[in-house]
Amino acid sequence: MGFRTSTLFGFALFIVIYTVANGVNHIVMERRNGIWNRLTDSSVSKWEVYTANLAYAFLVGYLQIVLVFCIFYFGVGVEFYGGFVASLIAVIPYLLCIIALSIFIASITNTPSKFNTVMACIAVPFAMLGGTYWPLEIVSSKVILALFYISPIIYGLEILKGVTL
Repeated sequence: MGFRTSTLFGFALFIVIYTVANGVNHIVMERRNGIWNRLTDSSVSKWEVYTANLAYAFLVGYLQIVLVFCIFYFGVGVEFYGGFVASLIAVIPYLLCIIALSIFIASITNTPSKFNTVMACIAVPFAMLGGTYWPLEIVSSKVILALFYISPIIYGLEILKGVTL
C-alpha cells in the first residue's frame, strides 16, 4: 500500500474518533443536565434512547469517512487499488468499536470536560501506537511494538490494507 493511502487511512481513522466522541458526548451532557432522567422516565424506552444516540454517532462518523475517502479518491486521485467500495464497508466494524469505546468512557465520566479530556488522552496515544503518525515498520522498540495491539487504529488500518491490496 502506498504512503499516501496509508496516511489517508491512518488520519481518517484517527480524526473520526473525535467525531464519534462528539456525538456520544451528548449523552454525558444530557446526563449532567438532568435531561437523561427525563428521557428515561418518558414513554421512550432506554434502548430507543441509546439506539438513537448510537445511530447518530455512527452516521456522523461514517459520513465523515465517506466524505474524506470520496474527496481523496475522486478529487485528489489517491489510488485504492480497486478496493474503494470495500474500504467503505470494511470501516464499519472500526466505527462500531470506537462507538463502544466512547460509550464506555461516557459511562465512567460525569462531566463533558472530563469526557473530552479522557478521549483526547486516549485518541492521541492510539494514533501514535496504531501507525498514524509513522509507519510501524520503522519502530524498533519491542515494548512499543507490543503496545500497538491495544490501539483500535491498528486493526482499522489492517482491515483497510486488506481490502485495498
